[in-house]
Amino acid sequence: MPTKKKKWQSLEGVVTAIERSLNTISGTSVVPNAAVPVRGSTKTRQVDVLVEIPTGPRTMRMGVEVRDKRVCRRPHHLVPLQG
Repeated sequence: MPTKKKKWQSLEGVVTAIERSLNTISGTSVVPNAAVPVRGSTKTRQVDVLVEIPTGPRTMRMGVEVRDKRVCRRPHHLVPLQG
């Protein structure tokens, strides 16, 4: 019996597709459900969508957390990721 996708899983898929369509830089990767290192630790955490964009000698990494909320998130809710 096929299982029905939960609403948040569908939303993650939509966000992943949007990120892929917006990125026109060669070498950019969009990875759903990626594990990223926790700053100052050997542990990892899961992000819903990881966007990696090559920018010369560096790679910019942006983690996207998908939330099914009706309230706009404020900048103090943003968490920096380092890897």
